[in-house]
Amino acid sequence: MDSMARKHVELNWVGNEVVKVFPVSKKYTFDLACKLFMSVVDPEHVTRLFKHFSVIITGLFSVPIDLPGTAYNRAMKGGKSMREEIMKIIANRKKEMLENKLVTACKSDFLSRMLLVTDANNEFISEKVICNNIVGLLFASYETTSTGVSFVLKYLAQLPHIYHEVYKEQMEIAKSKSEGELLNWEDIQKMKYSWNVVCETLRLVPPALGNNQSPRKDSIPHSFPVPAEGLPLHIIRHKT
Repeated sequence: MDSMARKHVELNWVGNEVVKVFPVSKKYTFDLACKLFMSVVDPEHVTRLFKHFSVIITGLFSVPIDLPGTAYNRAMKGGKSMREEIMKIIANRKKEMLENKLVTACKSDFLSRMLLVTDANNEFISEKVICNNIVGLLFASYETTSTGVSFVLKYLAQLPHIYHEVYKEQMEIAKSKSEGELLNWEDIQKMKYSWNVVCETLRLVPPALGNNQSPRKDSIPHSFPVPAEGLPLHIIRHKT
C-alpha cells in the first residue's frame, strides 16, 4: 500500500499547482482495491476494469428503464462486461493455484482466500459467488474511502494547526526510516494523532449517507409512533 501511495503521489500530485482531490482519490482507491482484492496491478488491466466500473457508477441511481441509450442500459452492459473480466481473473487464478504456480505475493489477497474457502457442506464456493463478492467489495470501498480521504484533506487545508500536528507526527516516523524503506504495521500504530483526525472527520462527515435500522421497542420520537416490528427506518447520519 505504501509503495502504491508513493507512486500515486508522484504521478498525480507532485509538480501540479492544482490537484482535484476527489477524482484522483477515487482512482487511487480503485487501483488499491484491485491490488488488495485480486492482485491486479497491470495499468492497462486496471484501466479496463475502471472503465466498466465507471459506466456502472453513472447508471447506479438512474431510472431503471432498460432501453438502448439509457444510463441504466449502459450500466447493465458495463456490469456484464466487468463480471466477465473478473471471471477471467478468477479462472486464471484458479488455474495457477492448481498448477502450484502462484507467486507468494498473491497468496494473501481476497481472491485466493475465497478460492480456498469451503461452505458448511465442505464444498468450495462457486466462481460466480466469488465474483459477486468482489464486485460488492469494489463498490463498498470506492465512494466511501475516496470521500473520507477527500474530507480529511479538506479539513487539513482549512485547519493549519491540525495539519501542523499531523505533519509533525508523520515526519517523526519518516525520520526513523532509512531511505526508501516502506512503512510497516508498527509505523501505522504510531500514527495516533493522524488516526484521531481521520476518526473525527468520519464523525463529522460520514462517507455513507445512512443505513436502515429497526427499533428494538416501540417508541414515539417527536410524537410519531414507531413500532418495533414495523418497517426499518433509514437513518441519515449527516442529520443525526
